[in-house]
Amino acid sequence: MAARAELEKAVEAGGLRRDPLRFVLAALSSALSVFPAAVRRVEAASETVRQPLSPKAEAELLRRVEEAARRGAATAGPAIARRTAVLAGVSLAAAAMLGAVAGWWAGRTSVPGEIAVAEHGIRMSLAASAAWLPILQANPDPRPALARGQVFRDERTGWRAGTITLYLEPGSSVPGPPRR
Repeated sequence: MAARAELEKAVEAGGLRRDPLRFVLAALSSALSVFPAAVRRVEAASETVRQPLSPKAEAELLRRVEEAARRGAATAGPAIARRTAVLAGVSLAAAAMLGAVAGWWAGRTSVPGEIAVAEHGIRMSLAASAAWLPILQANPDPRPALARGQVFRDERTGWRAGTITLYLEPGSSVPGPPRR
Protein backbone atom coordinates (compact mmCIF):
# COMPACT_ATOMS: atom_id res chain seq x y z
CA MET A 1 0.00 0.00 0.00
CA ALA A 2 2.84 2.35 0.76
CA ALA A 3 4.32 1.85 -2.70
CA ARG A 4 0.97 2.63 -4.29
CA ALA A 5 0.55 5.81 -2.28
CA GLU A 6 4.07 6.92 -3.22
CA LEU A 7 3.33 6.38 -6.92
CA GLU A 8 0.16 8.48 -6.68
CA LYS A 9 2.14 11.26 -4.94
CA ALA A 10 4.78 11.05 -7.70
CA VAL A 11 2.10 11.44 -10.41
CA GLU A 12 0.72 14.54 -8.58
CA ALA A 13 4.14 16.02 -7.86
CA GLY A 14 5.41 15.44 -11.37
CA GLY A 15 2.34 16.96 -12.99
CA LEU A 16 1.57 13.76 -14.88
CA ARG A 17 -2.24 13.97 -14.63
CA ARG A 18 -2.49 14.42 -18.42
CA ASP A 19 0.52 12.27 -19.36
CA PRO A 20 -0.37 9.11 -21.38
CA LEU A 21 1.97 7.09 -19.15
CA ARG A 22 -0.22 7.77 -16.11
CA PHE A 23 -2.27 4.67 -17.00
CA VAL A 24 0.84 2.50 -17.04
CA LEU A 25 1.87 3.94 -13.67
CA ALA A 26 -1.62 3.24 -12.27
CA ALA A 27 -1.40 -0.37 -13.50
CA LEU A 28 2.01 -0.74 -11.88
CA SER A 29 0.59 0.69 -8.70
CA SER A 30 -2.23 -1.92 -8.72
CA ALA A 31 0.22 -4.72 -9.42
CA LEU A 32 2.47 -3.65 -6.60
CA SER A 33 -0.42 -3.88 -4.14
CA VAL A 34 -0.81 -7.59 -4.97
CA PHE A 35 2.80 -8.56 -4.16
CA PRO A 36 2.70 -8.21 -0.35
CA ALA A 37 -0.35 -10.52 -0.11
CA ALA A 38 1.29 -13.08 -2.39
CA VAL A 39 4.49 -13.01 -0.35
CA ARG A 40 2.48 -13.56 2.85
CA ARG A 41 0.72 -16.59 1.31
CA VAL A 42 4.02 -18.13 0.18
CA GLU A 43 5.53 -17.61 3.63
CA ALA A 44 2.50 -19.22 5.29
CA ALA A 45 2.64 -22.20 2.92
CA SER A 46 6.32 -22.72 3.57
CA GLU A 47 5.70 -22.71 7.33
CA THR A 48 3.15 -25.53 6.99
CA VAL A 49 5.57 -27.53 4.88
CA ARG A 50 8.27 -27.25 7.53
CA GLN A 51 6.07 -28.89 10.14
CA PRO A 52 6.45 -32.71 10.12
CA LEU A 53 3.45 -34.87 9.30
CA SER A 54 1.69 -36.62 12.11
CA PRO A 55 1.73 -40.43 11.89
CA LYS A 56 -2.01 -40.39 11.17
CA ALA A 57 -1.64 -37.84 8.34
CA GLU A 58 1.34 -39.72 6.94
CA ALA A 59 -0.63 -42.99 6.91
CA GLU A 60 -3.57 -41.24 5.19
CA LEU A 61 -1.25 -39.70 2.61
CA LEU A 62 0.37 -43.08 1.94
CA ARG A 63 -3.06 -44.72 1.59
CA ARG A 64 -4.15 -42.05 -0.91
CA VAL A 65 -0.97 -42.42 -2.95
CA GLU A 66 -1.34 -46.23 -3.05
CA GLU A 67 -5.00 -45.92 -4.05
CA ALA A 68 -4.14 -43.47 -6.83
CA ALA A 69 -1.38 -45.79 -8.07
CA ARG A 70 -3.79 -48.75 -8.10
CA ARG A 71 -6.41 -46.77 -10.03
CA GLY A 72 -3.78 -45.57 -12.48
CA ALA A 73 -2.43 -49.09 -13.01
CA ALA A 74 -5.94 -50.49 -13.46
CA THR A 75 -6.76 -47.98 -16.18
CA ALA A 76 -3.33 -47.68 -17.78
CA GLY A 77 -2.48 -51.42 -17.88
CA PRO A 78 -5.07 -52.48 -20.48
CA ALA A 79 -4.43 -49.35 -22.53
CA ILE A 80 -0.69 -50.07 -22.59
CA ALA A 81 -1.36 -53.71 -23.54
CA ARG A 82 -3.67 -52.64 -26.39
CA ARG A 83 -1.19 -50.06 -27.62
CA THR A 84 1.65 -52.60 -27.50
CA ALA A 85 -0.41 -55.19 -29.39
CA VAL A 86 -1.39 -52.66 -32.05
CA LEU A 87 2.21 -51.47 -32.37
CA ALA A 88 3.46 -55.06 -32.71
CA GLY A 89 0.82 -55.84 -35.35
CA VAL A 90 1.61 -52.72 -37.33
CA SER A 91 5.34 -53.50 -37.10
CA LEU A 92 4.83 -57.06 -38.37
CA ALA A 93 2.61 -55.87 -41.21
CA ALA A 94 5.15 -53.21 -42.17
CA ALA A 95 7.99 -55.76 -42.08
CA ALA A 96 5.99 -58.17 -44.28
CA MET A 97 5.17 -55.41 -46.76
CA LEU A 98 8.78 -54.25 -46.80
CA GLY A 99 9.95 -57.84 -47.42
CA ALA A 100 7.44 -58.27 -50.23
CA VAL A 101 8.47 -55.00 -51.88
CA ALA A 102 12.17 -55.83 -51.50
CA GLY A 103 11.63 -59.31 -52.97
CA TRP A 104 9.63 -57.88 -55.87
CA TRP A 105 12.31 -55.25 -56.51
CA ALA A 106 15.15 -57.80 -56.32
CA GLY A 107 13.34 -60.13 -58.70
CA ARG A 108 12.54 -57.30 -61.08
CA THR A 109 16.13 -56.07 -61.20
CA SER A 110 17.69 -59.55 -61.47
CA VAL A 111 15.51 -60.78 -64.35
CA PRO A 112 17.28 -58.73 -67.07
CA GLY A 113 20.65 -60.11 -65.95
CA GLU A 114 19.35 -63.67 -65.95
CA ILE A 115 17.85 -63.16 -69.40
CA ALA A 116 21.18 -61.87 -70.71
CA VAL A 117 23.01 -64.93 -69.31
CA ALA A 118 20.41 -67.27 -70.81
CA GLU A 119 20.59 -65.52 -74.20
CA HIS A 120 24.37 -65.84 -74.20
CA GLY A 121 24.09 -69.55 -73.35
CA ILE A 122 21.53 -70.09 -76.08
CA ARG A 123 23.71 -68.31 -78.63
CA MET A 124 26.65 -70.49 -77.64
CA SER A 125 24.47 -73.58 -77.77
CA LEU A 126 23.13 -72.67 -81.21
CA ALA A 127 26.64 -72.22 -82.56
CA ALA A 128 27.76 -75.50 -81.01
CA SER A 129 24.64 -77.33 -82.13
CA ALA A 130 25.25 -76.23 -85.72
CA ALA A 131 28.64 -77.97 -85.53
CA TRP A 132 27.21 -81.08 -83.82
CA LEU A 133 24.24 -81.53 -86.13
CA PRO A 134 26.10 -83.41 -88.95
CA ILE A 135 27.86 -85.60 -86.36
CA LEU A 136 24.53 -86.46 -84.70
CA GLN A 137 23.02 -87.24 -88.08
CA ALA A 138 25.99 -89.50 -88.97
CA ASN A 139 25.86 -91.23 -85.55
CA PRO A 140 22.17 -91.52 -84.58
CA ASP A 141 22.80 -94.09 -81.87
CA PRO A 142 25.97 -93.50 -79.77
CA ARG A 143 25.95 -97.00 -78.21
CA PRO A 144 27.94 -98.74 -80.99
CA ALA A 145 30.65 -96.06 -80.86
CA LEU A 146 30.79 -96.27 -77.07
CA ALA A 147 31.07 -100.04 -77.18
CA ARG A 148 34.08 -99.84 -79.55
CA GLY A 149 35.78 -97.05 -77.54
CA GLN A 150 38.66 -97.36 -75.12
CA VAL A 151 37.93 -96.24 -71.52
CA PHE A 152 40.58 -94.72 -69.24
CA ARG A 153 40.84 -92.38 -66.24
CA ASP A 154 42.10 -88.85 -66.91
CA GLU A 155 45.10 -88.26 -64.63
CA ARG A 156 44.53 -84.50 -64.49
CA THR A 157 40.90 -84.56 -63.40
CA GLY A 158 40.40 -88.13 -62.18
CA TRP A 159 37.33 -88.45 -64.40
CA ARG A 160 36.51 -91.44 -66.56
CA ALA A 161 37.18 -90.66 -70.20
CA GLY A 162 37.21 -92.59 -73.43
CA THR A 163 38.18 -92.47 -77.06
CA ILE A 164 35.44 -93.20 -79.53
CA THR A 165 35.19 -93.14 -83.28
CA LEU A 166 32.48 -90.84 -84.59
CA TYR A 167 31.52 -90.52 -88.23
CA LEU A 168 31.69 -86.95 -89.45
CA GLU A 169 29.41 -87.45 -92.45
CA PRO A 170 26.33 -89.57 -92.75
CA GLY A 171 27.07 -92.84 -94.55
CA SER A 172 24.81 -95.37 -96.13
CA SER A 173 25.02 -97.64 -93.10
CA VAL A 174 26.47 -97.26 -89.65
CA PRO A 175 28.43 -100.26 -88.47
CA GLY A 176 27.13 -102.00 -85.37
CA PRO A 177 29.18 -103.30 -82.45
CA PRO A 178 32.08 -105.58 -83.30
CA ARG A 179 31.28 -109.27 -83.38
CA ARG A 180 33.40 -111.69 -81.53
